Amino acid sequence: MPLVAETISEAFSKFLRAKTPQQWEREEVSKYRSRIYDVLDAEYNVLSFYQSGSFSNGTGISTKSDVDYFAWIPYERKTLRPASLLTSIKNLYKKQLWEAHNVWVSRPTVSIDFRQLITQYEVTPAFYERTGANDQIVFVIPGPGDTWRESSPKAHLKYVRDSDKLHAGKVKGLARLLKAWKYEHSVPVSSFYLEMRAGEYGMKNSEILYPSALSRLNGADAYSWRSCHE
Repeated sequence: MPLVAETISEAFSKFLRAKTPQQWEREEVSKYRSRIYDVLDAEYNVLSFYQSGSFSNGTGISTKSDVDYFAWIPYERKTLRPASLLTSIKNLYKKQLWEAHNVWVSRPTVSIDFRQLITQYEVTPAFYERTGANDQIVFVIPGPGDTWRESSPKAHLKYVRDSDKLHAGKVKGLARLLKAWKYEHSVPVSSFYLEMRAGEYGMKNSEILYPSALSRLNGADAYSWRSCHE
């Protein structure tokens, strides 16, 4: 029988360890990455293919978080409307990725379900748009209303990591707690939004105490969380 935590701090630490993706989950991710990449690269000559989102940022939730991939595709393959590209990639995976149980479009991604331990894998096609601040590349990815919108995942990742360094890892811990709450209560709010809010909280506060941080974020953002859907 596991020992009961003696302090609030210890309880949070135990909870976070339990929610951290395990080695067997990471092994599965490694197993399928090459197949997902190889199929896409054979058709689109992918310039760069890297993991983004919760798993790569160190804020994933065991057995809950999706695995996100960002695929930089040559600009000449960009379509007028994102829907046609997403449909083409979906059909490609349906034809070539025989291990997949299901493949579907879930803008801005093509989602893949292998019926394994990870809930699903998501591939976001991206095209170079410009170079932004601090030499961070800004891409365009599928957006609302079948339009293209800008995105800079590495800039977002840097922001969270810089905030996390100020608090010795507690920003990522806070993001993971917020995501655990989201999954436990089926709250329709994006994980990306919660992660950025945790990063912002770290930038604006000199100290992070999980109970007070969760309370303050919940009180300040209750309306925003309800209105910010996946």
